[in-house]
Amino acid sequence: MRIIREVKFVDQTIRDGQQSLWGMRMRGGMILPIAPTIARAGYDVVDYVGSSMFECLVRYCQEDPWEGLRRVVKQMPDTIIRGGTRSNGMVSFKPAPDSVMDLWVKTLCVNGIRSFWIYDNLYNWDKISRLTKVAKEHDAEVVVAIMYSLSPIYTDEYFAEKAREIAKIPGVDGIYLEDADGVLTPERVQTLIPAIRKNASELKLEFHMHNTTGIAPLCYLEAVKLGVDRVHTASRPLANGPSLPSTEIISKNLRYLGYQDSLDNEALADISSHFTHIANSAGLPTGVPQEYDLAHYDHQLPGGMTGTLLNQLRAQNMEHRFSDILDEIALIRKELGYPVMATPFSQIIGAQAVINIIQGERYQLISDELIQYVLGHYGPIQGTINQNILDKILSSPRARDFKNWELEQPSIEQLRRKLGIHLTDEELLLRYFIPKEMVDKALSTPFETNYSNGAKPVTTLIAELAKQNYSYIHLIKGDFKLTMQSH
Repeated sequence: MRIIREVKFVDQTIRDGQQSLWGMRMRGGMILPIAPTIARAGYDVVDYVGSSMFECLVRYCQEDPWEGLRRVVKQMPDTIIRGGTRSNGMVSFKPAPDSVMDLWVKTLCVNGIRSFWIYDNLYNWDKISRLTKVAKEHDAEVVVAIMYSLSPIYTDEYFAEKAREIAKIPGVDGIYLEDADGVLTPERVQTLIPAIRKNASELKLEFHMHNTTGIAPLCYLEAVKLGVDRVHTASRPLANGPSLPSTEIISKNLRYLGYQDSLDNEALADISSHFTHIANSAGLPTGVPQEYDLAHYDHQLPGGMTGTLLNQLRAQNMEHRFSDILDEIALIRKELGYPVMATPFSQIIGAQAVINIIQGERYQLISDELIQYVLGHYGPIQGTINQNILDKILSSPRARDFKNWELEQPSIEQLRRKLGIHLTDEELLLRYFIPKEMVDKALSTPFETNYSNGAKPVTTLIAELAKQNYSYIHLIKGDFKLTMQSH
């Protein structure tokens, strides 16, 4: 078969895959045994880091995420590892000072990140440009995101204009089209990709879509036919459902059509075996194909938020209200003029939906972040807010407090005097956006490395059996026989 061209792959297994399915509970030690295999699997880029992931590791796993990052980088020295960031915020829904955002990008570079994706659902171009400059000063690759969403205001022309603006930013290497909600269709891809490609100049074009409705693999094929350079996928146990399509099926389908890639099938199988083993050992879910659900096009809950929202509801014994909350999310999004359902607005809407359901009266309590959004503190609002809802929000007591609010812009020196004069940049960032006692606990807890390599089941089994108090063990697998006896 004639080779059409080579398609590059961006691995999302240890970033968006685990965010979507494991609620960002993947510890660094779970990655280390398989990291050398990921490094030789043939990926163009491996996505790994986000500030919310750092917070979850500190808050829920008592783990220092910087230590995990350094250890993973050490195991993958020749791999381009990517970090992601909003242009104006970290972890919380609130905007963060420019100095903190700049230090975040710089410190990630110092710790081995060599590629960034930068996104801003309201497209604050000045902030995107500034962070691009910081990354390029450290020789990192930069791709800027166009976040797809479905609504009357998000036309092909709207997204094409965003591509035109991105192409003007000095230093940008590529455009990254993400459908976090999984609501693209092959028909829309056929008009959207050419519109973006036309305005993207010579920039590389990446495609990232969650398989929430089950049709993402078809959209990937159309996107590649129309000139996408890189596709984002995840290893099969961390793919599908609210996650992305699997690397295995996208590679197989593209090769069937005559495209080429650099992926190593044996390495992919080992990666899949490893994370299946980790999931089974830790009681974590693996991805399964999703049934096609038309209601998803109403609430458009993004894949990366599904796992975290369900975890939070389980913790509050409210998992049975998930369907009601989805309906409320759809209604709030319409009332607010169809914000893009991605961080931070998907979380702001999701939080307000939970509040409305718990209270039993809509907008009786209103989050500070929602008030700040409607006041324009996150950036220029793209749609039109329902006037009745706007009036209700702006008449709340807290709205008066935020009317003339401006984001404080402390210097790093000022923050260091407040948080600790002798702190490293890494610890300063953790203490800026995570409560002190949680950071103290994470930094004082030994880094957990007691995770076996699931790609080598016999070796793993022997290692586990050796820890047990048995006097005699006899192992048979095919022609392989092993006897161990204590003395």
